[in-house]
Amino acid sequence: MKNLFSIILFAVLISACAKKNEVTIIAEFQKPKTHLTPQIKKEINERLMIAGFKQTHLESLPKNRFKIKFIVDRFDNARLAQAKSIFNIAELEFWDTYRLGESPVEGIVELVGEVPDFTPNTGESLPKQVLGLLDDTRVADGIFSEIKDLLSSKENLKLYLSEKHVPNLVGRQKYQIYLIDTKGKSEAALTSKHITNAKVESTPSGQVVSFNFDEEGAKIWAEMTTKAAENRNQAVALILNGSVVSAPIVQMPILTGGCQISGDFSNEEATLLANTFNLGSFSEQVEIIEISEEEVK
Repeated sequence: MKNLFSIILFAVLISACAKKNEVTIIAEFQKPKTHLTPQIKKEINERLMIAGFKQTHLESLPKNRFKIKFIVDRFDNARLAQAKSIFNIAELEFWDTYRLGESPVEGIVELVGEVPDFTPNTGESLPKQVLGLLDDTRVADGIFSEIKDLLSSKENLKLYLSEKHVPNLVGRQKYQIYLIDTKGKSEAALTSKHITNAKVESTPSGQVVSFNFDEEGAKIWAEMTTKAAENRNQAVALILNGSVVSAPIVQMPILTGGCQISGDFSNEEATLLANTFNLGSFSEQVEIIEISEEEVK
């Protein structure tokens, strides 16, 4: 009986001594005249609950800003990424790509050949789904204007840049440019809305985000990869928030309903992305201005 009492007392003491933290986030709506409506407040509270946070305070501030406070048992890097994901947007789209030698690509490369700082892909070292390299994303404006007329007459063509710099042969850092085949559709058939069970995994080449698709998404992915494999191992571009984060060549159909993104992520970036996929994107574009924490006494 004495031992049982000691165990209970010890458990009570541990519980009483467990540290809790109150986290404060100050954020700003990016769209003018956006404020905390009842609907947005409801969305924030629902996302906090899914993430495992208990909201204690939510108020509007001047200049399109708002403040939110919530309680957590611990606040390490993983929980920080989870807190950021509450207001994050991660729109992922899956599109087929064109390759060197295909008529749309040849026409576009010929048109932009004279644009400064654009290096066409010669097919010697870069993947065939890459049209060429750019030193600066601002060069893309010149390229897009050069081929605007061609793109407007071809509803199935879109240009996208890689999300990050990639090293080229001479060691400089450049962006890759891709030509996407939309097949005349304004929206991708397969998007982040179909993603379930996203998680971070470590591989020899770095951090990756793995996930499954829902039933509809798995069917679309199977059809998409089957066609890509049959079309001489075509590449599928994974476009995250408007930039190509990965464009893997499809060697065989993927019928398991799973996928993986490798984009030279840090652990925090990968965790934030996985959390956002699981939560879904926030309805408004928000910039986090400040995050602070204070131990609750």
